[in-house]
Amino acid sequence: MTVTEDLRFVLPGQWLSLDVRGPDEVVAKRVHDLAERTLGKRDDLAQVRRSVREALLEAAAQARIIKADYLHLAQSIMDGIPLSATLTVSRPGISLPVLVSRAEELQALLALVPGDEPTAVDHPELVVVRSVDRIESSEDSNGAAVVQRLTANYWIQVPNTGRLVVFSFSSSMPNLDDELMLLFEAIASSVHLRAG
Repeated sequence: MTVTEDLRFVLPGQWLSLDVRGPDEVVAKRVHDLAERTLGKRDDLAQVRRSVREALLEAAAQARIIKADYLHLAQSIMDGIPLSATLTVSRPGISLPVLVSRAEELQALLALVPGDEPTAVDHPELVVVRSVDRIESSEDSNGAAVVQRLTANYWIQVPNTGRLVVFSFSSSMPNLDDELMLLFEAIASSVHLRAG
Protein backbone atom coordinates (compact mmCIF):
# COMPACT_ATOMS: atom_id res chain seq x y z
CA MET A 1 0.00 0.00 0.00
CA THR A 2 1.25 3.48 -0.88
CA VAL A 3 0.33 6.19 1.59
CA THR A 4 0.64 9.97 1.88
CA GLU A 5 -1.05 12.16 4.48
CA ASP A 6 -4.39 12.15 2.63
CA LEU A 7 -4.07 9.47 -0.08
CA ARG A 8 -3.83 5.67 0.04
CA PHE A 9 -3.78 3.10 -2.75
CA VAL A 10 -2.50 -0.40 -3.49
CA LEU A 11 0.14 -1.19 -6.11
CA PRO A 12 0.18 -4.97 -6.70
CA GLY A 13 3.54 -6.58 -7.38
CA GLN A 14 6.83 -4.72 -7.11
CA TRP A 15 7.09 -1.00 -7.90
CA LEU A 16 9.80 1.60 -7.42
CA SER A 17 8.56 4.93 -6.09
CA LEU A 18 10.19 8.31 -6.63
CA ASP A 19 9.12 11.49 -4.85
CA VAL A 20 9.52 14.19 -7.52
CA ARG A 21 8.62 17.15 -5.30
CA GLY A 22 11.18 19.71 -4.17
CA PRO A 23 14.22 21.42 -5.67
CA ASP A 24 16.06 19.87 -8.63
CA GLU A 25 19.08 18.89 -6.53
CA VAL A 26 16.86 17.05 -4.01
CA VAL A 27 15.12 15.10 -6.78
CA ALA A 28 18.51 14.33 -8.39
CA LYS A 29 19.74 12.92 -5.05
CA ARG A 30 16.62 10.74 -4.78
CA VAL A 31 17.20 9.48 -8.33
CA HIS A 32 20.87 8.72 -7.53
CA ASP A 33 19.86 6.84 -4.37
CA LEU A 34 17.13 4.88 -6.16
CA ALA A 35 19.50 3.79 -8.95
CA GLU A 36 22.11 2.74 -6.40
CA ARG A 37 19.57 0.88 -4.23
CA THR A 38 18.20 -0.93 -7.27
CA LEU A 39 21.47 -1.77 -9.05
CA GLY A 40 24.00 -1.74 -6.23
CA LYS A 41 27.45 -0.14 -6.27
CA ARG A 42 29.42 -2.62 -8.37
CA ASP A 43 31.93 -0.95 -10.69
CA ASP A 44 30.91 -3.08 -13.68
CA LEU A 45 27.38 -1.60 -13.47
CA ALA A 46 28.49 2.06 -13.46
CA GLN A 47 27.39 2.63 -17.07
CA VAL A 48 24.02 0.98 -16.42
CA ARG A 49 23.50 3.10 -13.29
CA ARG A 50 24.30 6.25 -15.26
CA SER A 51 21.80 5.30 -18.00
CA VAL A 52 19.14 4.52 -15.40
CA ARG A 53 19.78 7.83 -13.62
CA GLU A 54 19.48 9.76 -16.90
CA ALA A 55 16.20 8.00 -17.78
CA LEU A 56 14.82 8.56 -14.28
CA LEU A 57 15.81 12.23 -14.31
CA GLU A 58 14.03 12.69 -17.65
CA ALA A 59 10.92 10.85 -16.36
CA ALA A 60 10.98 12.97 -13.18
CA ALA A 61 11.26 16.16 -15.24
CA GLN A 62 8.25 15.13 -17.33
CA ALA A 63 6.30 14.25 -14.18
CA ARG A 64 7.10 17.62 -12.64
CA ILE A 65 5.73 19.42 -15.72
CA ILE A 66 2.29 18.05 -14.85
CA LYS A 67 2.81 18.92 -11.17
CA ALA A 68 3.21 15.31 -10.09
CA ASP A 69 4.00 14.36 -6.53
CA TYR A 70 5.19 10.83 -7.19
CA LEU A 71 6.36 8.66 -10.06
CA HIS A 72 5.90 4.90 -9.61
CA LEU A 73 7.69 2.44 -11.90
CA ALA A 74 6.47 -1.15 -12.14
CA GLN A 75 9.08 -3.86 -11.94
CA SER A 76 6.87 -6.94 -11.86
CA ILE A 77 3.23 -7.81 -11.37
CA MET A 78 4.11 -11.06 -9.63
CA ASP A 79 7.38 -12.78 -8.79
CA GLY A 80 9.16 -13.53 -12.05
CA ILE A 81 6.58 -11.78 -14.28
CA PRO A 82 8.04 -8.43 -15.44
CA LEU A 83 5.78 -5.46 -16.09
CA SER A 84 6.67 -2.27 -17.93
CA ALA A 85 4.32 0.45 -16.69
CA THR A 86 4.46 3.79 -14.92
CA LEU A 87 2.04 5.59 -12.64
CA THR A 88 2.27 9.32 -12.09
CA VAL A 89 0.20 10.79 -9.27
CA SER A 90 -0.43 14.50 -9.69
CA ARG A 91 -2.53 17.25 -8.22
CA PRO A 92 -3.08 19.69 -11.07
CA GLY A 93 -3.46 23.29 -10.05
CA ILE A 94 -7.01 23.44 -11.34
CA SER A 95 -10.26 23.40 -9.43
CA LEU A 96 -13.63 22.37 -10.69
CA PRO A 97 -16.01 25.30 -10.97
CA VAL A 98 -18.61 23.30 -9.04
CA LEU A 99 -18.62 20.37 -6.66
CA VAL A 100 -19.79 17.25 -8.45
CA SER A 101 -21.64 14.48 -6.72
CA ARG A 102 -21.71 11.92 -9.52
CA ALA A 103 -19.07 10.65 -11.94
CA GLU A 104 -21.32 11.57 -14.87
CA GLU A 105 -21.08 15.25 -13.89
CA LEU A 106 -17.29 15.09 -13.78
CA GLN A 107 -17.37 13.19 -17.08
CA ALA A 108 -19.23 16.08 -18.70
CA LEU A 109 -16.71 18.60 -17.34
CA LEU A 110 -13.78 16.57 -18.71
CA ALA A 111 -15.26 16.03 -22.19
CA LEU A 112 -12.49 18.19 -23.73
CA VAL A 113 -9.64 15.99 -22.41
CA PRO A 114 -7.65 14.36 -25.27
CA GLY A 115 -8.17 10.65 -25.79
CA ASP A 116 -11.23 8.46 -25.74
CA GLU A 117 -14.50 9.85 -24.49
CA PRO A 118 -14.24 10.17 -20.67
CA THR A 119 -15.96 7.29 -18.90
CA ALA A 120 -17.46 7.19 -15.41
CA VAL A 121 -15.76 4.58 -13.21
CA ASP A 122 -17.51 2.76 -10.39
CA HIS A 123 -15.79 3.50 -7.10
CA PRO A 124 -17.21 2.72 -3.66
CA GLU A 125 -16.58 6.20 -2.22
CA LEU A 126 -15.14 8.64 -4.77
CA VAL A 127 -16.15 10.42 -7.98
CA VAL A 128 -13.83 8.98 -10.67
CA VAL A 129 -13.67 9.44 -14.45
CA ARG A 130 -11.25 7.69 -16.82
CA SER A 131 -9.89 8.87 -20.17
CA VAL A 132 -7.79 6.54 -22.31
CA ASP A 133 -5.35 7.40 -25.09
CA ARG A 134 -4.00 4.68 -27.35
CA ILE A 135 -1.21 5.58 -29.75
CA GLU A 136 -1.30 3.14 -32.65
CA SER A 137 1.53 3.26 -35.13
CA SER A 138 1.81 -0.13 -36.77
CA GLU A 139 -0.16 -3.15 -37.95
CA ASP A 140 0.22 -6.83 -37.11
CA SER A 141 0.32 -9.58 -39.76
CA ASN A 142 -3.50 -9.57 -39.93
CA GLY A 143 -3.65 -5.83 -40.62
CA ALA A 144 -5.00 -4.98 -37.13
CA ALA A 145 -3.69 -1.86 -35.41
CA VAL A 146 -1.06 -2.51 -32.74
CA VAL A 147 -1.19 -0.26 -29.68
CA GLN A 148 2.31 1.11 -29.14
CA ARG A 149 1.51 3.14 -26.03
CA LEU A 150 -1.46 2.97 -23.73
CA THR A 151 -2.17 5.85 -21.35
CA ALA A 152 -5.10 5.84 -18.93
CA ASN A 153 -5.86 8.89 -16.79
CA TYR A 154 -8.10 8.58 -13.76
CA TRP A 155 -9.48 11.94 -12.63
CA ILE A 156 -10.52 11.72 -8.98
CA GLN A 157 -12.30 14.48 -7.11
CA VAL A 158 -11.01 15.11 -3.59
CA PRO A 159 -14.13 14.75 -1.40
CA ASN A 160 -15.85 18.00 -0.37
CA THR A 161 -13.61 20.11 -2.65
CA GLY A 162 -13.30 21.07 -6.30
CA ARG A 163 -9.71 19.80 -6.40
CA LEU A 164 -8.59 16.81 -8.44
CA VAL A 165 -5.99 14.09 -8.09
CA VAL A 166 -4.96 12.46 -11.36
CA PHE A 167 -3.56 8.95 -11.64
CA SER A 168 -1.83 8.64 -15.06
CA PHE A 169 -0.87 5.11 -16.05
CA SER A 170 1.26 4.41 -19.10
CA SER A 171 2.68 1.30 -20.72
CA SER A 172 4.29 0.20 -23.99
CA MET A 173 3.18 -3.42 -23.87
CA PRO A 174 0.83 -3.50 -26.89
CA ASN A 175 -0.22 -7.13 -26.58
CA LEU A 176 -1.52 -6.64 -23.02
CA ASP A 177 -3.90 -3.75 -23.58
CA ASP A 178 -6.94 -5.42 -21.97
CA GLU A 179 -4.96 -6.89 -19.09
CA LEU A 180 -3.27 -3.56 -18.37
CA MET A 181 -6.64 -1.80 -18.28
CA LEU A 182 -7.83 -4.36 -15.71
CA LEU A 183 -4.73 -3.67 -13.60
CA PHE A 184 -5.11 0.11 -13.87
CA GLU A 185 -8.80 -0.18 -12.98
CA ALA A 186 -7.98 -2.29 -9.91
CA ILE A 187 -5.41 0.23 -8.68
CA ALA A 188 -7.79 3.16 -9.24
CA SER A 189 -10.51 1.25 -7.36
CA SER A 190 -8.17 0.92 -4.35
CA VAL A 191 -7.75 4.70 -3.97
CA HIS A 192 -8.87 6.26 -0.70
CA LEU A 193 -8.77 10.05 -0.31
CA ARG A 194 -9.40 11.93 2.88
CA ALA A 195 -11.80 14.82 2.50
CA GLY A 196 -10.16 18.22 1.91
